[in-house]
Amino acid sequence: MPRTVRPAEPKQERARRTREQILAAAAQTFEDVGYTAARLEDIARDAEVTKGALYFHFRSKTDLALAVLEAHHARWGELVREVAGYGADPLTTVVALSFAVGANFRTNQIARAGVRLGNEHRAIDAELPTPFVGWVTRLTELLEAARTHGLLRDGVDPAAAARAIVAAYFGAQEMSARLAGGRDLAGRLREWWQLFLPALTDPERAAAVLARVSDRGTLPPTA
Repeated sequence: MPRTVRPAEPKQERARRTREQILAAAAQTFEDVGYTAARLEDIARDAEVTKGALYFHFRSKTDLALAVLEAHHARWGELVREVAGYGADPLTTVVALSFAVGANFRTNQIARAGVRLGNEHRAIDAELPTPFVGWVTRLTELLEAARTHGLLRDGVDPAAAARAIVAAYFGAQEMSARLAGGRDLAGRLREWWQLFLPALTDPERAAAVLARVSDRGTLPPTA
């Protein structure tokens, strides 16, 4: 009986898969030991590729760090689109987005590695993506829309509120990462929103928003 010959994997697909393997191994290493202590030979070993294959895709450790950070920042845009897809009001969208980003941090190694690399930016000799700005800009837009819809208390400054939310989120994320490996981040966010959300809107609406948003940032279908 003739042996079935499996078609060879297309070269482009093989290269894409190898790059993803290297990126995943790099994220693991950067998360575990940080940028300075990371070694390319260890990353190549964990990715199960030769150093030559690694250098074909990434010229240096700096290039690898940049690729991880770019993937981390690209995920932010995806999360914005996913949460917007629920069609919720802008204030609920702000809260849901914070939980969606938190869930991504808990479950996505690229996100955790990206955060650590961002914290070690002084050790990386390259121009890195600017942190926080995309967050602040998007939340400001949402809070301005919330004000237009009458969802905010009188006198709330959308830009100032956006900056406070971003600062508080990253503080909660860092505490959770350092003290609990990120496992309690959703709980920390929820207790913070219970304090802060009534400063933005009336208590009844604040409670309704928090009750609607899951710890993953998902929302039930609208009726």
